[in-house]
Amino acid sequence: MITLGVAAGHVKLPSHIEPLLRVPSDVLRSITLGSYTLEPRTGNPGNPFWTDERSKPASINALGLPNPGIERASAYFYEMAERTRESGKLFRISLAGFTPREYRELARKSLGIRPCELELNLGCPNVWDGGSQKRITSFVPELIKETLEEVYDVTDHVGAPSIAVKLSVYSDPFLLEVVAEILTEMSHAFQTLVVCNTFPNATGYTADGRTVIDAAEGYGGLAGSPLKHIALGQVRSFRRLLPHTIDIVGVGGIMSGVDVRDMELAGASSVQVGTAYFEHADPGVFVGIMEEYAMLCEN
Repeated sequence: MITLGVAAGHVKLPSHIEPLLRVPSDVLRSITLGSYTLEPRTGNPGNPFWTDERSKPASINALGLPNPGIERASAYFYEMAERTRESGKLFRISLAGFTPREYRELARKSLGIRPCELELNLGCPNVWDGGSQKRITSFVPELIKETLEEVYDVTDHVGAPSIAVKLSVYSDPFLLEVVAEILTEMSHAFQTLVVCNTFPNATGYTADGRTVIDAAEGYGGLAGSPLKHIALGQVRSFRRLLPHTIDIVGVGGIMSGVDVRDMELAGASSVQVGTAYFEHADPGVFVGIMEEYAMLCEN
């Protein structure tokens, strides 16, 4: 049976993890913290998050990776990892660098944390500095390969944490195939692929004509229900192209048991929930999703 986890994005501090630890492990199997960067980040100024409640939840965010930085955060990683293990769940740390060398350094600083998995966030579209949007590693195949090489150089030893790679959405199927070839070539360097991150540079307008977020010049990553069928296509495409030694985690628009079933049909071995949980921070959402999924499996 497919398993359920929390996507990276809003779970970053010890207080954020408390309600998730109380969810039964047969419902919630993994918790992803972060993303964390080398240096502390306050995130993008202004209003960076919007949720559309007129239909099934959709969201646009340009949070800009607010986090205390890997050094400060690592002070509480150990306790959080142990408490997560005791609750029967996998502890995953999402890392976001701006160069391959930064990913190497982030991985090196995380090596001592047990038990955990490291998720390399190569697809965050919402980082703006000095009025300019930072380059998204996912869309530069050479950077993907170089990043995996750098991280593998410090994690290629017994006892190192397993590595997951999180990518952006590829609307160009030919670019997706190029990336899949690189991932296949580098399959010795990671074990899990997470697809997909938010769709870059979405926007929306309020009734009075303002953009729904004012951070990042009004652009943000689209998530929630509108992303579901895109994410399904990404999962199915990568499952067809990648060796089966690589597990695929589906994320994007998981709101119900039907969504989980669809991800499983597309080839995901597990799924992550983002918007459905982040909207209200209600851990009961996981119970509802898995109860519906279990009923579907029985029919």
